[in-house]
Amino acid sequence: MTETDRIPKQNSNLPYGDYRDEPKPTKVVCERSVSKRIIAPFVNKTGYLASIALENCRTVNSDRYTTICMLEVIDELRLFKNNRKRRIILRHDNASSQTAKQTNKFLNKENVELMSNPAYSLHLASCDFFS
Repeated sequence: MTETDRIPKQNSNLPYGDYRDEPKPTKVVCERSVSKRIIAPFVNKTGYLASIALENCRTVNSDRYTTICMLEVIDELRLFKNNRKRRIILRHDNASSQTAKQTNKFLNKENVELMSNPAYSLHLASCDFFS
């Protein structure tokens, strides 16, 4: 490259100019980002049980929680080791969809007992329960 090749163009908007023998920069167009997916995992005392994809990042209300999430989880629990007649004890946090009257009615109809300790209790940590 000679000294004359390094002279910046007069009409350049760049503060440092550009070189005559360099190719123009490639413009990169990014694709639109993929929408996020939220997955709700469910586990029992032996490990993984089911995971449910919450489509379109919609809020989980009581109706969605009982008809989609809990229905699938209870079916998996009942199929697990032919568990049709054994009782199911459920522990979940205090989200509004999980404490609603509709959810409680559904769980009573399915003969599912709720663990009485609140999710924020210091006496029962998840790591102690599943260790």
